[in-house]
Amino acid sequence: DLVIFDKGVSEAVDFTQRSGGKRIMDMLASNDITKLTTKEFSRIGRTISNTLSILDLFRVKNVCVRIEGLGLDSIIDGKENPNW
Repeated sequence: DLVIFDKGVSEAVDFTQRSGGKRIMDMLASNDITKLTTKEFSRIGRTISNTLSILDLFRVKNVCVRIEGLGLDSIIDGKENPNW
């Protein structure tokens, strides 16, 4: 398990431009990540389209995204969650 924080970074900074976000995206590119857990959707993207774009990258790589605040996982038992 690895915990990455981006404390003190402005909300206006895109996920992929944050130090933690860049690290996660590098891990995604090299297939070094199987699950991403975050407290809420807003931690992933600044806009709806940006958030959906980033979440789609995780889907393509078959990485489960868990949104703690909603108790929701994108993948359950190796299959896409229809509620996602």
